[in-house]
Amino acid sequence: MAFNEKKWKGQAGRSGMRLVLILAASLSAILHAVPNQPPTAPTGLLMELLSEPLGLENLNPCMGWIVNDLDPDEYQSAYQILVSDCRQQLAEGKGNLWDSGKVCSSESSNVRYAGRPLCANSIYFWKVRTWDKNDQPGPYSEAQRFSTALKDQWTARSIWGQGVSAAEPNFLFLRTSLALPDKAIHSAVAH
Repeated sequence: MAFNEKKWKGQAGRSGMRLVLILAASLSAILHAVPNQPPTAPTGLLMELLSEPLGLENLNPCMGWIVNDLDPDEYQSAYQILVSDCRQQLAEGKGNLWDSGKVCSSESSNVRYAGRPLCANSIYFWKVRTWDKNDQPGPYSEAQRFSTALKDQWTARSIWGQGVSAAEPNFLFLRTSLALPDKAIHSAVAH
């Protein structure tokens, strides 16, 4: 009996293809058998493309976040943003400056702040949660801090160095002292 190499390769190729198809069908069945999980908390929160920005000039900033969902072929179907001037209120799920409510949108970047007007020279906190394609909500993100600039509260006068030539560095080191109140300091921002 003679060995037919072409016939053997053809049978092996068909058997291999059948095995690949069986494995693909099995994997598909396993993936579809796993129940859909809600998204996990968003991460990478940004305000005006900055993480925890200090001194935002724009009082209607844009927000963004990373959507996290481990299920295959998932996407964000909605989001909710909370903004507060008190970290404790935000931890309790209260956005005293803005509670967007559930917004049906896949947007997760360049989402414009639309709450009560932000004040200059103030510290705020925000967080966000998302819903998946099956309308399952996930948990809120960690709270993120941001502060606004002084805006029209800024008063200053220029201080220029004397006798600075083009060959010398064109900057000054300035320092001062200040008296702090005799009490616990929760936070401080120097401008």
